[in-house]
Amino acid sequence: MAEACICHPLDTIKVRMQLTRSRKLAGLPPLSFYATGRQIVAKETPLGLYKGLGAVIGGIVPKMAIRFASFEMYKGFFADSQGKTGPGKVFISGLLAGATEAVAVVTPMEVVKIRLQAQLHSLSDPSEVPKYRNAAHAAYRIVGEEGLGTLYRGVGLTALRQATNQGVNFTAYQEFKKLALNLQPAFQEAGELPSYQTLVLGLVSGAMGPFSNAPIDTIKTRIQKASKAPGETAISRFMKVAGDMFREEGAKAFYKGITPRVLRVAPGQAIVFTVYEKVKGAIENLKASPVEDTSYDASFATLSTLERMKITPIKARSDNWMYIIQDTNSKKGAVVDPFNAEKISAEVAKQGVEVTHLITTHHHYDHAGGNKDFVKNFPNVVVTGGSNECEGVTQIVKDGETFKIGDDLEVTCIHTPCHTQDSICYYVVDKKSDEKVVFTGDTLFTAGCGRFFEGTPEEMHSSLQKLMKLPETTKVLNGHEYTAGSAKFGAHVEPKNESIQTLLKATEQGDCVLNGYTIGDEKRWNVFVRLGEKSVQEYTRTVDPVTAMGVLREKKNSF
Repeated sequence: MAEACICHPLDTIKVRMQLTRSRKLAGLPPLSFYATGRQIVAKETPLGLYKGLGAVIGGIVPKMAIRFASFEMYKGFFADSQGKTGPGKVFISGLLAGATEAVAVVTPMEVVKIRLQAQLHSLSDPSEVPKYRNAAHAAYRIVGEEGLGTLYRGVGLTALRQATNQGVNFTAYQEFKKLALNLQPAFQEAGELPSYQTLVLGLVSGAMGPFSNAPIDTIKTRIQKASKAPGETAISRFMKVAGDMFREEGAKAFYKGITPRVLRVAPGQAIVFTVYEKVKGAIENLKASPVEDTSYDASFATLSTLERMKITPIKARSDNWMYIIQDTNSKKGAVVDPFNAEKISAEVAKQGVEVTHLITTHHHYDHAGGNKDFVKNFPNVVVTGGSNECEGVTQIVKDGETFKIGDDLEVTCIHTPCHTQDSICYYVVDKKSDEKVVFTGDTLFTAGCGRFFEGTPEEMHSSLQKLMKLPETTKVLNGHEYTAGSAKFGAHVEPKNESIQTLLKATEQGDCVLNGYTIGDEKRWNVFVRLGEKSVQEYTRTVDPVTAMGVLREKKNSF
């Protein structure tokens, strides 16, 4: 709505530039974008730039709703069995979404808007009474005098313009977004970019649409401005307008108003795509966690048979896990990857934990991005991490280094480079009860492993083998709830593995991190650590574990 109000003067200037013919016929050069706007202000007051705004405001919400809802629907229809759509299918989905919004909303809105914008009366002179007073009055008179069908004049061209607009916009935006994510591994896990980046990508992709269909838009504007002549068909009307433009004004006439159109459309698309990403993310979060603020109160004490060590998993975003570790004897504890500092701080206060350490598994934003905010609430904590790239780190830890949490929890740092070079897993043992957990960040997932953003198959193989040497009863607490996708891939690799089938059924019940799976479980169902199994070797067509690791990761990336 705000975008429509801010950018509408540019649209009015564009329409006037597209409609003007007299200067060319008189042998004069066409008015520039600035001169056209200045002329409107001088003759019709600044409010003249906002003629037709009512029609736009009335149609903007349903237009955007139909655009994005239909795009997602068409994209889902064209998706393969893994839910993926290539650029070609995205383009077709955009074409269909644009055509859908054109027929449902845009064409009637544009006819009314253009009729209002074409009126040259001054808004400061009450004696100049326009034919159309406002959007509702214009629609009423158009239907009454020319018939309901007039509201759909130029529907074919409008559909073609909107289709090419959205086909280009959606395809360009999604490809630019993929490129940006590939260049920034810190954001790739979550699949989200910062808002300023979506604004830039939306701006660039939004500018591409107008250049792809400027002639269509100019012809459409002239058709919708004029009343229908007796005996005239849509084709004959199109041919007459296009022919007259070319003969009388030249080829450049088809690109009249391109400057204000780009200046209007590009910022609008930047805003729209940014809002779209935010709304889409919020909806996905609701789907993933119906009660967003629910904290899992001592889930592992009940679900994982931990008796003394208290672990509280807490959701951040749609699939990130943060954790509170508590030594029940001393009430001292630590937090792991507190991305949502506000949420985890509230739970810390609720439990009355004296936090002594902030444990960072690696430097990616969705894990270390909340460190500084958490430290504001707990300024005396020691912030551990594998490198200075981890936000707010005060203690860089090395492989094999140990420290204590409270009286009885001993933490051993395990360097597991590959996902990032500073990836650290934290092996925690309660010396009184001998309970064991390992926080694996994005190195080891339930039935999976992290992407090789900064490392090699050899490094990941070595890192996972380090973890597999831990006692089999060690509970694995990772950084993301990716279990469903990992289990499906595992079943694809080892379709006869009964343990994987059991895990697949478990994913239907909810978040699997709450089940407290162990290193022993991973050896039974995680294909990335089962490289010596005949079934995995047959799938990867190699007995070399490093080569097999690379094959599996590549297959999983595109699965």
